[in-house]
Amino acid sequence: MKHMTEEELIAYREGVADQGALISKHLAACEECRTELERIEAVLAALDTLPVPDPGVDYGRRMWLDGGGTCGRSHAGSRRRA
Repeated sequence: MKHMTEEELIAYREGVADQGALISKHLAACEECRTELERIEAVLAALDTLPVPDPGVDYGRRMWLDGGGTCGRSHAGSRRRA
C-alpha cells in the first residue's frame, strides 16, 4: 500500500488536495496515515497558539529598502544605459 506523503496530508487537511476523495478513502483503511495526519494536526494546532509578532508601522518601507519590493525579479541583467 502506498502511503500518503506529508505534503498530501497537509493539502488534504487544508482542503486543497487534488485527490481529496482518494486520500479520504486511503485514510479510512490506513492507520499509519491516520496517525501521521493526527501528528500533523497536533503540530499545526500548536503553531496556531503562538503569537504573531507585530511587524511595526514601517514594515513595508523596510522590506522595500531591503529588497523585498523586487517582486522576485533579479536585478543582475538590468543595467542602466548611459
